[in-house]
Amino acid sequence: MVSVMFLSVGVSHHITCAHVYAVSDSKLVLSLCTSQPVKNPNQWLSVSVNKQASACSWDNLSMPAEWPALFWVTSLHVSESTTWPLHIDIQADDQKLVLLLADTGCREAWSLEAAKAFGKFARLTAATAAVLQEELASCQQLVELEPDNKWVLLTLVFLMQCLDSEGHHSVIISCLDKLKSIDPYRQGYFHELKSHFLIQEQIHSFHQQFAASDKSGERKFSLSNMCLGRLLDTHQLILVTELDVSHNQLTDLRGCQYLQCLECLNADDNRLEKIGCSLDHLPRLTWMSLRNNRLMTLPSLDGILGLQLQALFLQGNALLLIHNMKSKLNEVLHGVRFE
Repeated sequence: MVSVMFLSVGVSHHITCAHVYAVSDSKLVLSLCTSQPVKNPNQWLSVSVNKQASACSWDNLSMPAEWPALFWVTSLHVSESTTWPLHIDIQADDQKLVLLLADTGCREAWSLEAAKAFGKFARLTAATAAVLQEELASCQQLVELEPDNKWVLLTLVFLMQCLDSEGHHSVIISCLDKLKSIDPYRQGYFHELKSHFLIQEQIHSFHQQFAASDKSGERKFSLSNMCLGRLLDTHQLILVTELDVSHNQLTDLRGCQYLQCLECLNADDNRLEKIGCSLDHLPRLTWMSLRNNRLMTLPSLDGILGLQLQALFLQGNALLLIHNMKSKLNEVLHGVRFE
Protein backbone atom coordinates (compact mmCIF):
# COMPACT_ATOMS: atom_id res chain seq x y z
CA MET A 1 0.00 0.00 0.00
CA VAL A 2 1.39 3.38 -1.00
CA SER A 3 0.06 6.80 -0.10
CA VAL A 4 1.41 9.83 -1.90
CA MET A 5 0.57 13.50 -1.75
CA PHE A 6 2.57 16.37 -3.14
CA LEU A 7 2.27 20.11 -3.48
CA SER A 8 4.53 22.29 -5.60
CA VAL A 9 5.27 25.89 -4.74
CA GLY A 10 6.95 27.70 -7.64
CA VAL A 11 9.15 25.91 -10.15
CA SER A 12 11.54 23.42 -8.61
CA HIS A 13 15.05 22.92 -9.87
CA HIS A 14 16.09 20.68 -7.00
CA ILE A 15 14.09 17.56 -6.11
CA THR A 16 13.01 15.22 -8.89
CA CYS A 17 12.17 12.23 -6.68
CA ALA A 18 11.60 11.85 -2.95
CA HIS A 19 11.02 8.49 -1.25
CA VAL A 20 10.42 7.51 2.36
CA TYR A 21 10.50 3.96 3.70
CA ALA A 22 9.50 2.82 7.18
CA VAL A 23 12.21 0.39 8.28
CA SER A 24 10.30 0.06 11.57
CA ASP A 25 7.63 2.01 13.44
CA SER A 26 10.38 4.18 14.91
CA LYS A 27 12.79 4.58 11.98
CA LEU A 28 12.23 6.04 8.51
CA VAL A 29 14.71 6.35 5.63
CA LEU A 30 14.26 9.42 3.41
CA SER A 31 15.96 9.58 -0.02
CA LEU A 32 16.13 12.49 -2.45
CA CYS A 33 17.19 12.65 -6.09
CA THR A 34 17.94 16.05 -7.59
CA SER A 35 18.09 17.37 -11.14
CA GLN A 36 21.55 18.85 -10.62
CA PRO A 37 24.32 18.38 -8.03
CA VAL A 38 23.37 20.21 -4.84
CA LYS A 39 25.08 20.87 -1.56
CA ASN A 40 24.19 19.08 1.67
CA PRO A 41 20.39 19.41 2.01
CA ASN A 42 20.77 20.85 5.51
CA GLN A 43 21.81 24.07 3.74
CA TRP A 44 18.64 24.49 1.66
CA LEU A 45 15.98 22.11 2.94
CA SER A 46 14.07 21.30 6.15
CA VAL A 47 12.22 18.11 7.10
CA SER A 48 9.48 17.64 9.67
CA VAL A 49 7.38 14.66 10.75
CA ASN A 50 3.87 15.59 11.84
CA LYS A 51 5.03 19.22 12.08
CA GLN A 52 7.93 18.31 14.39
CA ALA A 53 11.26 19.40 12.92
CA SER A 54 13.70 16.54 12.35
CA ALA A 55 17.46 16.86 12.68
CA CYS A 56 18.93 15.18 9.60
CA SER A 57 22.39 13.76 8.98
CA TRP A 58 22.55 13.52 5.20
CA ASP A 59 24.83 11.16 3.26
CA ASN A 60 25.39 11.00 -0.51
CA LEU A 61 26.90 7.47 -0.25
CA SER A 62 29.81 8.13 -2.59
CA MET A 63 31.57 11.42 -1.77
CA PRO A 64 32.37 13.62 1.23
CA ALA A 65 29.24 15.20 2.72
CA GLU A 66 30.43 18.72 1.88
CA TRP A 67 30.54 17.94 -1.86
CA PRO A 68 27.54 18.59 -4.16
CA ALA A 69 25.75 15.42 -5.24
CA LEU A 70 22.67 14.22 -7.12
CA PHE A 71 21.52 11.82 -4.39
CA TRP A 72 21.08 12.23 -0.63
CA VAL A 73 19.71 9.94 2.07
CA THR A 74 19.01 10.35 5.79
CA SER A 75 17.35 8.48 8.66
CA LEU A 76 14.37 9.98 10.49
CA HIS A 77 13.62 8.78 14.00
CA VAL A 78 9.99 8.66 15.12
CA SER A 79 9.31 8.92 18.84
CA GLU A 80 6.92 6.52 20.55
CA SER A 81 4.57 9.42 21.27
CA THR A 82 4.17 10.23 17.57
CA THR A 83 0.80 9.12 16.26
CA TRP A 84 0.06 7.75 12.80
CA PRO A 85 -0.61 8.72 10.06
CA LEU A 86 2.79 10.30 9.47
CA HIS A 87 3.11 13.44 7.35
CA ILE A 88 6.70 13.96 6.22
CA ASP A 89 7.01 17.59 5.10
CA ILE A 90 9.98 18.50 2.91
CA GLN A 91 10.42 22.23 2.47
CA ALA A 92 13.04 23.43 -0.02
CA ASP A 93 13.76 26.95 -1.24
CA ASP A 94 11.13 26.82 -3.96
CA GLN A 95 9.35 23.49 -3.48
CA LYS A 96 7.25 21.76 -0.87
CA LEU A 97 6.57 18.02 -0.80
CA VAL A 98 4.36 16.09 1.60
CA LEU A 99 4.78 12.31 1.82
CA LEU A 100 2.02 10.46 3.68
CA LEU A 101 2.35 7.16 5.52
CA ALA A 102 -1.32 6.52 6.26
CA ASP A 103 -0.89 3.79 8.89
CA THR A 104 1.61 1.22 10.19
CA GLY A 105 0.67 -1.06 7.28
CA CYS A 106 1.86 1.56 4.80
CA ARG A 107 5.63 1.18 4.61
CA GLU A 108 6.57 3.62 1.85
CA ALA A 109 5.55 6.76 -0.03
CA TRP A 110 7.12 8.77 -2.80
CA SER A 111 6.82 11.76 -5.08
CA LEU A 112 7.86 11.50 -8.71
CA GLU A 113 6.07 14.65 -9.77
CA ALA A 114 9.06 15.95 -11.73
CA ALA A 115 9.89 12.72 -13.57
CA LYS A 116 9.98 14.56 -16.89
CA ALA A 117 12.82 16.70 -15.52
CA PHE A 118 15.13 13.67 -15.45
CA GLY A 119 17.75 13.75 -18.13
CA LYS A 120 20.51 16.03 -19.20
CA PHE A 121 18.60 18.08 -21.76
CA ALA A 122 15.10 18.19 -20.28
CA ARG A 123 14.45 21.92 -20.52
CA LEU A 124 15.41 23.21 -23.97
CA THR A 125 13.60 26.43 -24.87
CA ALA A 126 12.07 26.81 -28.31
CA ALA A 127 14.72 29.37 -29.24
CA THR A 128 17.56 27.10 -28.13
CA ALA A 129 16.05 24.12 -29.95
CA ALA A 130 15.82 26.17 -33.17
CA VAL A 131 19.48 27.15 -32.98
CA LEU A 132 20.54 23.56 -32.30
CA GLN A 133 18.41 22.34 -35.19
CA GLU A 134 20.30 24.68 -37.52
CA GLU A 135 23.61 23.40 -36.18
CA LEU A 136 22.42 19.82 -36.68
CA ALA A 137 21.61 20.53 -40.35
CA SER A 138 25.09 22.02 -40.83
CA CYS A 139 26.76 18.98 -39.24
CA GLN A 140 24.75 16.61 -41.41
CA GLN A 141 26.05 18.43 -44.49
CA LEU A 142 29.61 18.23 -43.18
CA VAL A 143 29.26 14.48 -42.58
CA GLU A 144 28.35 14.02 -46.23
CA LEU A 145 31.58 15.82 -47.19
CA GLU A 146 33.80 14.22 -44.51
CA PRO A 147 32.15 10.96 -43.35
CA ASP A 148 35.16 9.96 -41.19
CA ASN A 149 35.65 13.30 -39.42
CA LYS A 150 35.43 12.27 -35.78
CA TRP A 151 34.82 15.79 -34.44
CA VAL A 152 31.85 16.28 -36.75
CA LEU A 153 30.47 12.84 -35.86
CA LEU A 154 30.81 13.52 -32.14
CA THR A 155 29.13 16.92 -32.47
CA LEU A 156 26.35 15.24 -34.42
CA VAL A 157 25.84 12.77 -31.56
CA PHE A 158 25.59 15.50 -28.92
CA LEU A 159 23.17 17.58 -31.00
CA MET A 160 20.91 14.60 -31.66
CA GLN A 161 20.89 13.72 -27.99
CA CYS A 162 19.89 17.28 -27.13
CA LEU A 163 17.08 17.51 -29.66
CA ASP A 164 15.50 14.06 -29.89
CA SER A 165 17.53 11.13 -28.62
CA GLU A 166 14.67 8.68 -29.13
CA GLY A 167 14.02 9.73 -32.72
CA HIS A 168 17.73 9.66 -33.58
CA HIS A 169 18.49 6.47 -31.63
CA SER A 170 19.81 4.33 -34.49
CA VAL A 171 21.93 7.16 -35.95
CA ILE A 172 23.48 7.95 -32.56
CA ILE A 173 24.44 4.29 -32.01
CA SER A 174 25.82 4.05 -35.54
CA CYS A 175 27.94 7.20 -35.09
CA LEU A 176 29.34 6.03 -31.75
CA ASP A 177 30.23 2.60 -33.16
CA LYS A 178 31.94 4.30 -36.11
CA LEU A 179 33.89 6.59 -33.77
CA LYS A 180 35.18 3.53 -31.89
CA SER A 181 36.52 2.10 -35.14
CA ILE A 182 38.12 5.27 -36.58
CA ASP A 183 39.67 6.44 -33.28
CA PRO A 184 40.83 3.32 -31.37
CA TYR A 185 42.85 5.40 -28.88
CA ARG A 186 39.58 6.84 -27.54
CA GLN A 187 37.62 3.64 -27.88
CA GLY A 188 36.97 3.45 -24.14
CA TYR A 189 35.61 6.99 -24.09
CA PHE A 190 33.21 6.33 -26.97
CA HIS A 191 32.15 3.01 -25.43
CA GLU A 192 31.23 4.84 -22.22
CA LEU A 193 29.30 7.48 -24.15
CA LYS A 194 27.32 4.70 -25.79
CA SER A 195 26.69 3.01 -22.42
CA HIS A 196 25.54 6.29 -20.91
CA PHE A 197 23.19 6.91 -23.83
CA LEU A 198 21.67 3.42 -23.65
CA ILE A 199 21.16 3.65 -19.88
CA GLN A 200 19.48 7.05 -20.20
CA GLU A 201 17.15 5.67 -22.88
CA GLN A 202 16.16 2.77 -20.60
CA ILE A 203 15.62 5.09 -17.63
CA HIS A 204 13.47 7.45 -19.71
CA SER A 205 11.37 4.51 -20.92
CA PHE A 206 10.97 3.21 -17.35
CA HIS A 207 9.76 6.59 -16.07
CA GLN A 208 7.32 6.97 -18.97
CA GLN A 209 5.81 3.53 -18.38
CA PHE A 210 5.69 4.04 -14.63
CA ALA A 211 3.91 7.40 -15.00
CA ALA A 212 1.46 5.89 -17.50
CA SER A 213 0.58 3.17 -14.98
CA ASP A 214 -0.51 5.86 -12.50
CA LYS A 215 2.67 5.11 -10.53
CA SER A 216 1.39 1.71 -9.45
CA GLY A 217 3.07 -0.49 -12.07
CA GLU A 218 5.95 -2.94 -11.80
CA ARG A 219 9.21 -1.47 -10.58
CA LYS A 220 11.50 -3.88 -12.42
CA PHE A 221 14.40 -2.50 -14.45
CA SER A 222 16.72 -4.32 -16.84
CA LEU A 223 20.12 -3.34 -18.22
CA SER A 224 20.95 -6.89 -19.26
CA ASN A 225 23.06 -7.66 -22.35
CA MET A 226 24.15 -4.07 -23.01
CA CYS A 227 27.96 -4.48 -22.86
CA LEU A 228 28.10 -2.08 -19.89
CA GLY A 229 31.46 -1.50 -18.21
CA ARG A 230 29.95 0.40 -15.28
CA LEU A 231 26.58 1.54 -13.97
CA LEU A 232 25.70 5.19 -14.56
CA ASP A 233 22.81 7.47 -13.49
CA THR A 234 21.44 4.91 -11.03
CA HIS A 235 20.48 7.75 -8.66
CA GLN A 236 17.46 8.12 -10.98
CA LEU A 237 16.27 4.63 -10.03
CA ILE A 238 15.36 5.14 -6.37
CA LEU A 239 12.00 3.37 -6.85
CA VAL A 240 13.29 0.22 -8.62
CA THR A 241 12.70 -3.00 -6.62
CA GLU A 242 14.21 -5.54 -9.06
CA LEU A 243 17.36 -4.85 -11.09
CA ASP A 244 18.87 -7.09 -13.77
CA VAL A 245 22.40 -6.15 -14.88
CA SER A 246 23.38 -9.64 -16.02
CA HIS A 247 25.49 -10.43 -19.10
CA ASN A 248 27.52 -7.21 -19.11
CA GLN A 249 31.17 -6.35 -18.46
CA LEU A 250 30.87 -4.93 -14.94
CA THR A 251 33.88 -5.31 -12.65
CA ASP A 252 32.03 -4.01 -9.58
CA LEU A 253 28.55 -2.90 -8.49
CA ARG A 254 29.20 0.79 -7.83
CA GLY A 255 25.98 2.69 -8.39
CA CYS A 256 23.74 0.11 -6.75
CA GLN A 257 24.14 1.86 -3.38
CA TYR A 258 21.52 4.44 -4.43
CA LEU A 259 18.72 1.90 -5.00
CA GLN A 260 16.94 2.29 -1.69
CA CYS A 261 13.93 0.17 -2.74
CA LEU A 262 15.99 -2.68 -4.21
CA GLU A 263 14.85 -6.16 -3.18
CA CYS A 264 16.35 -8.41 -5.88
CA LEU A 265 19.63 -7.96 -7.79
CA ASN A 266 20.78 -10.16 -10.68
CA ALA A 267 24.41 -9.55 -11.69
CA ASP A 268 25.16 -12.94 -13.26
CA ASP A 269 27.71 -13.34 -16.04
CA ASN A 270 29.77 -10.19 -15.58
CA ARG A 271 33.42 -9.68 -14.66
CA LEU A 272 32.88 -8.82 -11.01
CA GLU A 273 36.10 -8.90 -8.99
CA LYS A 274 34.58 -7.14 -5.97
CA ILE A 275 31.36 -5.49 -4.83
CA GLY A 276 33.09 -2.09 -4.88
CA CYS A 277 30.60 -0.22 -2.70
CA SER A 278 28.61 -0.73 0.48
CA LEU A 279 25.14 -2.15 -0.02
CA ASP A 280 24.74 -2.90 3.68
CA HIS A 281 22.41 0.07 4.20
CA LEU A 282 19.83 -1.09 1.62
CA PRO A 283 16.99 -2.08 3.96
CA ARG A 284 15.04 -4.26 1.53
CA LEU A 285 17.70 -6.18 -0.41
CA THR A 286 17.22 -9.89 0.36
CA TRP A 287 18.03 -11.73 -2.90
CA MET A 288 21.28 -11.54 -4.91
CA SER A 289 22.64 -13.62 -7.76
CA LEU A 290 26.33 -13.19 -8.63
CA ARG A 291 26.85 -16.34 -10.69
CA ASN A 292 29.72 -16.70 -13.17
CA ASN A 293 31.90 -13.79 -12.11
CA ARG A 294 35.50 -13.37 -10.91
CA LEU A 295 35.00 -13.24 -7.13
CA MET A 296 38.02 -15.01 -5.64
CA THR A 297 38.19 -14.24 -1.91
CA LEU A 298 35.91 -13.50 1.02
CA PRO A 299 37.01 -9.80 1.07
CA SER A 300 35.71 -9.50 -2.49
CA LEU A 301 32.24 -9.71 -0.92
CA ASP A 302 32.83 -6.74 1.37
CA GLY A 303 29.84 -4.48 0.94
CA ILE A 304 27.16 -7.17 1.23
CA LEU A 305 28.29 -9.12 4.30
CA GLY A 306 26.14 -6.91 6.56
CA LEU A 307 22.96 -7.39 4.55
CA GLN A 308 19.99 -9.35 5.87
CA LEU A 309 20.02 -11.58 2.79
CA GLN A 310 17.76 -14.58 2.39
CA ALA A 311 19.41 -15.98 -0.75
CA LEU A 312 22.83 -15.51 -2.36
CA PHE A 313 23.94 -17.38 -5.49
CA LEU A 314 27.68 -17.65 -6.17
CA GLN A 315 28.10 -20.58 -8.54
CA GLY A 316 30.84 -20.09 -11.11
CA ASN A 317 33.10 -17.98 -8.84
CA ALA A 318 36.57 -19.14 -7.84
CA LEU A 319 36.00 -18.32 -4.16
CA LEU A 320 33.77 -21.40 -3.81
CA LEU A 321 36.82 -23.57 -4.65
CA ILE A 322 38.65 -22.37 -1.53
CA HIS A 323 38.83 -24.96 1.25
CA ASN A 324 36.11 -24.43 3.92
CA MET A 325 34.75 -21.35 2.09
CA LYS A 326 31.15 -22.52 2.42
CA SER A 327 31.50 -22.87 6.18
CA LYS A 328 33.12 -19.42 6.37
CA LEU A 329 30.23 -17.96 4.39
CA ASN A 330 27.79 -19.67 6.74
CA GLU A 331 29.52 -18.01 9.69
CA VAL A 332 29.33 -14.56 8.13
CA LEU A 333 25.94 -14.80 6.42
CA HIS A 334 23.77 -16.27 9.15
CA GLY A 335 20.64 -17.98 7.88
CA VAL A 336 21.32 -17.18 4.22
CA ARG A 337 20.55 -19.77 1.58
CA PHE A 338 23.48 -19.72 -0.81
CA GLU A 339 24.88 -21.88 -3.59
